[in-house]
Amino acid sequence: MSLILRCGADDVQPAPIDRNEFMARLKMLARRGVYNDHLIIQMPGCVLDAETGNVEGGGKKQHLTTTEARVMMALAREPERALSKDELMDRLYGGEDEPERKIIDVLICKLRRKLVEMNGGLDVVETVWGRGYRFVPKGFEPRYRKNVRAPR
Repeated sequence: MSLILRCGADDVQPAPIDRNEFMARLKMLARRGVYNDHLIIQMPGCVLDAETGNVEGGGKKQHLTTTEARVMMALAREPERALSKDELMDRLYGGEDEPERKIIDVLICKLRRKLVEMNGGLDVVETVWGRGYRFVPKGFEPRYRKNVRAPR
């Protein structure tokens, strides 16, 4: 078994394996694969390094929390598709110790506030009513707000 681990395996499970444990391990590996690769997200006025959560552009720097960066990563992976709150919850928490669904609205609000400021007033997270949220790489002018408040 140690040879297998030295060759690059993350885990070894001797046979026979319990089906529930096997499924739990597969879900854990799937979640790890979604979030562990390095992703750089280009936006109109800035660049986000999703691994570090650093946003830079126009001589300014902003830091996203780990959860905000993970939301942005999930959205940026499928920019043409709106992700529902349930999909975002699953990608963030994987069904374990999930908070209320309202947390997605709060995260999106905080994320928008930070990114709109960095993108010169352009929003990059679109609300698709009845479906969820979508990443718009080129950005768009938000119709519903005139002034952008600086994050607290």
